[in-house]
Amino acid sequence: MTVEAHSLTPANAPQPTVLLRVAGEIDCDSVHTLTRALQALQASRPVLDLTCVRFADSSLVHALLDGSGPGRLIVLVPLPAQLQRLFVLTGTTRSFAFAPGVTAAHGLCPAEPGRRGLLRRSFLGRFLDHRP
Repeated sequence: MTVEAHSLTPANAPQPTVLLRVAGEIDCDSVHTLTRALQALQASRPVLDLTCVRFADSSLVHALLDGSGPGRLIVLVPLPAQLQRLFVLTGTTRSFAFAPGVTAAHGLCPAEPGRRGLLRRSFLGRFLDHRP
């Protein structure tokens, strides 16, 4: 697994925004790399790009829940089908904000549940309707 960090912070932003691009396979042997990256970003608002993840198990879910405050983490969509299923099966789709791209993530404030819900419904559509 690889994790790359890129700053997305506009000049007038009160809080830094960092894009984390994750690629490869995430399991109990490799998740520590992502965990360390999320811990290093405690003072910022992370935007997570998981589009290049080929496989992930529950280690990913634990790392994301442990490494972000409530509603603090923004996940870019569309997600690979396996990750969509992982979030649905673990019941964690409401634990994160979802955005259809980096530009939309800039305008999304995870602390505003109403806005997060609107993005989630419009961009994850049927994916969320199949929650257990």
